[in-house]
This record gives sequence, C-alpha cells and structure tokens, in this order.
Amino acid sequence: MTSLHVKKYCALFSSLLRGLIACAFMLSMTLPQTLRAQEVTDASVLGVELSIAKLRLNLKEYVMSHDEAYGLAFDKEATHLSLRLSAMSNDTHLYAIHAIEALKKDLKNYEEYAKQIVALERQNIGIEGSVFSKYNALLEELPNKILFQSFNDNDPMSGNSAAYLLDTVLKYKISVASYALHNDSFSLIRARELKGEVDKHASKIEVVVDNKESLKRIKQFKEAFVVYAEGFEIVAKNSEAQKRALAVCFDEIHPRMMHNTLELNQLTQTHLDKTTRNSGISYLSFSLFVGLSFFIGFGIAFFSA
Repeated sequence: MTSLHVKKYCALFSSLLRGLIACAFMLSMTLPQTLRAQEVTDASVLGVELSIAKLRLNLKEYVMSHDEAYGLAFDKEATHLSLRLSAMSNDTHLYAIHAIEALKKDLKNYEEYAKQIVALERQNIGIEGSVFSKYNALLEELPNKILFQSFNDNDPMSGNSAAYLLDTVLKYKISVASYALHNDSFSLIRARELKGEVDKHASKIEVVVDNKESLKRIKQFKEAFVVYAEGFEIVAKNSEAQKRALAVCFDEIHPRMMHNTLELNQLTQTHLDKTTRNSGISYLSFSLFVGLSFFIGFGIAFFSA
C-alpha cells in the first residue's frame, strides 16, 4: 500500500469522524432543548390548572365570607391567568390554538359572571346594613308599645291584634334571617307567606285602635315594614340571580376549562413526542448516510489501489 493510499484512508476516516462528531453535537444540542420545552410546557399547563382552581376557591370564599380580600384575589388570579394564556398563544403552534382560545373565552365569561356575583353581593350587604339593621328593632318595638298601650286603655281587641302582629313579625324576621343564611327556598316561601299575615294584622290594628299614639305607631310600623319587606325582596331577587350565576361558573364553565386544560396538555405532549421522534429519525438517517458514504468511499479507494 502506497503512501498515497494511506493518505486517502486517513482523509476518509477524518471525514467520518467529523460527521459523527457533528451528529453528536447536534443531537446533544437538540435533545436538551426538547426536554426544556417539555418542562416549560408541563409547568405552563400545571399553572393554568392551579389558576382555574384558585379562581373557583376565591369566588366561593367571597360568597361565603363576604370578605373583599377574596374578590381582589379573584381579580388578581384572573389577570395572571389571562397573561399566561396570551403568552401560550404566542409560543404555541396551531396544534393547540383552539384549546387556548376556548380557555380565554371561558375565562372572560367567568370574570363577567364573577363581577355580577360580587355586585349582587355588595348590594345585598348594603341592604342588610341600611335597611335590616335600621328597622330590625323598630319592627318589634312599635307592636310592643301598642300592646302595652292597649293594656292601659283596657282595649283587648287592639291588644290581641298587637300580640298576633308581634308574633308574626318575629316569625317573619326569623324566616328572613334563615334565608339570608341558608339561601333556601322554604325560608323564602315562608317569609312571603308571613308578610301577608303581618299586613293583615297591621291593617286590623289600624281599624280597631282608638288611641292616637297607637294609631301613629301602627302607621310608622307599616311604613317601616314596607321598606323592610321591599329590601328583602331585592335581597331574595339578587340571591336567586347569584345562585344561577354561581351554577354557571361552577357547573359549566369550571369543568369545561379543566377539560380544555387536559386537552391542551394532551395536544402539547403529542406534539413534543412527535417532534422528538422526528428529530431522532432525522439524525439517525443522517448518521447512516455519513457511514454509508464512508464505506462507499473506502470501497472505491480500496479497489482503486
């Protein structure tokens, strides 16, 4: 074998070695990038799931405790999730855009319903403070004074009606408080039934009473009770609307968002698996090509010797 042939073989080996080193380098650069992309994607999807869970928890806690801190926490988490989804839209290819857009749409609806719920809750709290607290004692105090006045006046008819009125008002207030606490249909129906009873007994006292002070008090009672009852009807209306909005948030939007998050995770995982598999096939093909080229070159050089 001449020195010329040796130089040819060395050149072929050198080419093969450079090709293999290039393949190894490209593979070492690409696989970590793929793994990092997998880690970033997993973290993003997990972050979306946690944000959706926090939204539900904060909204539920706000309704239960009336604490404004939970309302602020909901707004903050919704903003954070919106930014996260927008970032994912920019970094994600078309394979998962529809799942992200569905999440963004549901998030917007979630926020709108939450704003309605918070507004209704605040109005109810305002009524409880400005109406219920103001007239609670008065609705008991006036019938009591009418009752004692009837004893002084020896007016059993007025006294009997005043006693029934006081008893019915107390039951009415209990039903109102029960509805405010439990938001149950029975308390709502019972309160509306008792309202009619209160109106009946108050009107009866107004007809039969002779004492001017008692007449003045029963008129004050009726005026106060109208405001109280109207306030309760607003609270009941708001509570029913709030209940429907919460049902949409918790029973429709929240499960759908969790489903879309799962779909996003599956689509992303499938895309990354496909990308990794295609990269591996490409580098394997390239390596085989380099090896085959070497052996062909080696054979040509050998038979040409």
